[in-house]
Amino acid sequence: MLVLDEPSSALDAATEAHLWATLRREADAGRGVLLVSHRPSARSIADRVVALRPVPPVFEPASQVPEPASPLPEPVDGTGRGEGRS
Repeated sequence: MLVLDEPSSALDAATEAHLWATLRREADAGRGVLLVSHRPSARSIADRVVALRPVPPVFEPASQVPEPASPLPEPVDGTGRGEGRS
């Protein structure tokens, strides 16, 4: 079982895509993968999504997850962290 909390938080887009592909292969091979992420791109590999906000909490398949009404702005400081985020 892999348990990952924000594994892509400091990754560039190409490395993030590689991580998602690797995790998808692991899941397809029968390994359990539990992933916590704020990034919408994480939905691309999910079989099930649990959203912790005031919407219906579980979506199966993951493709049924609605897009966020107002996505967070992209970080502008080049560090992968937005101002005020940790």
